[in-house]
Amino acid sequence: MYALLAIGLSLIFGMLTVVNFAHGAFFMVGAFIGLYFMGLTGNFWFSLVLTPLVVGALGLVTERFLVRPLYGRGIDYPLLLTFGLSWVLIEAMRVMFGIEGIPSSTPPELRGAVDLGIGFFPKYRLFLIFATAVVVLALWLFLEKTRYGLIVRAGSRDGEICKVLGIDIARVWLVVFGIGTAIAGLSGVLAAPTRAVNPEMGIHVLAESFVVTVVGGMGSLPGAVLAGLLVGIVFSLTSLFAPDLAELSIFVLMAVVLLLRPQGFFGKAGADVVRPAFEFVRRHRVAAVMAFLMVFPLLMPYHALAINILLFGLFAVGFNLLFGYTGLLSFGHAAFLGVGSYLTGIAMVHGGWPWWAAVVLGVASAGVAGLAIGFLAIRTRGIYFSMVTLALGQIVYYAFYKAERWTGGENGLRGIQVPAVEIGSLRLDFLNPVTKYYVILAFVALALWFVSRILASPFGAVIEAVRENDRRAAACGYDVARTKLLVFVLSAVICGLAGALRALHLSIVPIDSLHYLLSGQAVMMCLLGGMGTFFGPFVGAGVFLTLEDVVTVFTKHWMAVVGGVFMFFVLFFPSGIWGTLVKRMERVR
Repeated sequence: MYALLAIGLSLIFGMLTVVNFAHGAFFMVGAFIGLYFMGLTGNFWFSLVLTPLVVGALGLVTERFLVRPLYGRGIDYPLLLTFGLSWVLIEAMRVMFGIEGIPSSTPPELRGAVDLGIGFFPKYRLFLIFATAVVVLALWLFLEKTRYGLIVRAGSRDGEICKVLGIDIARVWLVVFGIGTAIAGLSGVLAAPTRAVNPEMGIHVLAESFVVTVVGGMGSLPGAVLAGLLVGIVFSLTSLFAPDLAELSIFVLMAVVLLLRPQGFFGKAGADVVRPAFEFVRRHRVAAVMAFLMVFPLLMPYHALAINILLFGLFAVGFNLLFGYTGLLSFGHAAFLGVGSYLTGIAMVHGGWPWWAAVVLGVASAGVAGLAIGFLAIRTRGIYFSMVTLALGQIVYYAFYKAERWTGGENGLRGIQVPAVEIGSLRLDFLNPVTKYYVILAFVALALWFVSRILASPFGAVIEAVRENDRRAAACGYDVARTKLLVFVLSAVICGLAGALRALHLSIVPIDSLHYLLSGQAVMMCLLGGMGTFFGPFVGAGVFLTLEDVVTVFTKHWMAVVGGVFMFFVLFFPSGIWGTLVKRMERVR
């Protein structure tokens, strides 16, 4: 099953260079549609044939109207759009089939086991192996032995030449995307009898399919098959001898492969005049941001929302330093938020430290984690950097999840209490939300001043030079690897500060603080506000959290709305709200 799911993901990347982050959602949609058809007809084989056609048609619509406008913008934008699309599809299935999903069972003719001489093997598992082999063979014959397959392979190597020769390359890419999503839908139908069919099933499967795809080599179909077998063997053996480490083991495998061979086993390496007011804001950006944040609680319906926006805005600022200013897209930054939260909480709950000393420990620990992960991650480039940060971030997640004695495991770390602080006649009580907001704001102000000094320094110019062209920066004598590592650590420190302050705010540290979905939210906030802008992360955090807060009043399916808004901005306003405003202001002469 790992191999079959990864084949569709690898096909789309190999032919279109699009990382389809909605692949797990298409898998989930396939499972639901398959069960729906089986409920209508009572025929598993009918569902097995029809469901991939329906999901493939959904993929055709996705490529034509959502992904195609993003070709030429770089690899990041299709990835971000499909990430938002996955949220929309998850919520759509929740609306149609409910949160708990639909029960499923193995088809009657495939129940039981077969004696293979060396032991009994379930019939349905044998059928899965056979189905995977048939799909792999059919896809290989299509790509290698047909005229259209030749055109597909030629288009993946040089689309411009194909256009000159009169080939409708857009139609070729449309077909490839449709085939890839159809395979995801087929995987969902086949997986339904062996998995719990619910709207969240695609989230976990997506991470596993990325592991297989990256280990085998992005775009390599043989690599996807062999890596699927390898990952399955590693997972099975670990489940047998160390069940608690089973899920962690596949991410360790992914991280090791990426560090030793970044392309996988079979992959291929390969000053305008502005208005005076605007100019004043640019020169005094920290003061301008702080002036707004000072009055911000008065604009919010309640203080808890203002505090959350402040904290996640700081988290997005740290992420923006790496992604927006340096051009490195990380999907593991929740690790630093979580490390900062957990170490702060552990120091207070288990060590009895005062809150201010615990915050220092949390921030320092996030910096150490950033140094370790960054040292490994910067050895990779492009999408491989994103994937290795995802893998290493999940390793951190499972490490804290298993350290139940210290972290509370699944229940999170509880019992964080911040006593009132008395400074002369002034008493600062964290139970007062207004007091809490302005205490946190003091730390945010310090962090923003620090980031502003970095960006305004010669080192800030080197950072942007690395973003624009790291090879040219290296040719100019700059140590690109050291620059990336230093930015990675600084980014981790800022995210760790946000996590430490969040622990004080919530009085608990939920295990979700370390999950890669929280990293995805940082990506969303950064893009909604404006990548590479100073104030954009706070704008993005404000829009994201306010949308969540307002939409949840009317429906529990807020992810669909936020995902749709995110997709809209990826398509039509890639510079984000604040970034678009800044560009328009800079054009005013």
